[in-house]
Amino acid sequence: MPADERAAVVLALVQKLLAEVHPHARGQVTLDSRFDDLGIGSLELAELLLRVQKAFAVELPVDILRSAETPRDLVRALDRGRALPVEGLRAEPPPATMAAPEAPAAATTLTGTPS
Repeated sequence: MPADERAAVVLALVQKLLAEVHPHARGQVTLDSRFDDLGIGSLELAELLLRVQKAFAVELPVDILRSAETPRDLVRALDRGRALPVEGLRAEPPPATMAAPEAPAAATTLTGTPS
């Protein structure tokens, strides 16, 4: 994917996150907007990184969480990322569950008397 398309996708992901976290915030987000100025803290940045990794099927470098200050930093990090295998992107099925056991008709308490 060309760099300008990657940048557009990253900006869209940032804007979507901002709409979720700060729904009343207004303003233009650019590649050079600082995450601190946008109100994106470390938790929001971690969520953004997960979304970027999923959107591009790439594992970003481990230092990106502490070093990324702008969306442009994320676009650059995509070049240093490691492609994930397609089979690794499938959703895991939910764990199997058992039917709930029937309630007992009678029970004995810890002291041995029927309840």
